[in-house]
Amino acid sequence: MAKEGKAKGNKYSFQNELTTVKFLFIDVSGNAAVAKIEFLEGESLNYIDYLFLIKFDDGWKIVSKIAHPVPK
Repeated sequence: MAKEGKAKGNKYSFQNELTTVKFLFIDVSGNAAVAKIEFLEGESLNYIDYLFLIKFDDGWKIVSKIAHPVPK
């Protein structure tokens, strides 16, 4: 999505940085799961995300997300 936006001329704070996602944990209970991830732009940790997922017939889908911005 960021690549498409950049091609359209949109500006992103991370457009010249390597973006990395680190999965800190994933907890699965039946067809429900939660994942905690770190979102890094370059070497800077900018967000911690909590993703809530449900497993459907065609695979896992994110149904909710909470993002915590990490103070700089």
